[in-house]
Amino acid sequence: MLSSVRLKRAYQRLFDWVIAGLLPPVFIGVLKLLYRTLRWEIEGRENVTPFWDGGRPVIMAFWHGRLLFMPGLWEKKGKAHVLIGRHRNGELIARVIGGFGLGSVRGSSNAGGPQARQAMMERFYEGGGQTLGFTPDGPHGPRYVSKLGMAALSRKLNLPVIWISASASRSVTVPVWDRFLIPLPFSRACVHWSPPVDPAAWAHLELEGWREVLDHHGRTYQLRTDRRAGRRDPVDHPLLERSETALAKAPPV
Repeated sequence: MLSSVRLKRAYQRLFDWVIAGLLPPVFIGVLKLLYRTLRWEIEGRENVTPFWDGGRPVIMAFWHGRLLFMPGLWEKKGKAHVLIGRHRNGELIARVIGGFGLGSVRGSSNAGGPQARQAMMERFYEGGGQTLGFTPDGPHGPRYVSKLGMAALSRKLNLPVIWISASASRSVTVPVWDRFLIPLPFSRACVHWSPPVDPAAWAHLELEGWREVLDHHGRTYQLRTDRRAGRRDPVDHPLLERSETALAKAPPV
């Protein structure tokens, strides 16, 4: 009879094989089919095209709960890298976005953070107009509250941040920490690319203040995009509305 340790290892190998080998092609196919059914309404494309067409590096930020929309939005000719956690779900996400031509850097605030930030910096120094993607409230929240990593990298590399907000007229919300949003087929998918938020305009702030500025922008644009889609989540929106009020009182960018 197999020992409990050997059984556990065998189960672990099977689980890893399913996550790494079996599920990604299925998810990629399902997502591509879903994206074809959505009625995309994209605003603010003019905010990102100068970076992509001009080969200029930029940071793209999107909240973890709206991650499912993102692989269908990347139109960049060239390289883009998204920071993804080292957990098993992260491995699945990395392989799925790889099916859409996106690279990944593995690490998070909880595991491998300094190494991951160094790897993102190396992608930047490679040149070629790199796009560095972040879900700054991942991997475990709190929802709509960034870790300091994205703000620190933006300031160190003097890179503007463009927020991508996404919502859907009909969707399912998964009851997990990020209230993960799944758009339903044939729904209206509303997307907004924000104007770039330039760290130089907020150089007078400490790092924590710069992070709060970024969060205020990200929450506010997400709230406005949800409203445009006709979606109002009573769990999410008190936080978002407080941020919109705070941003209205902030100096202009």
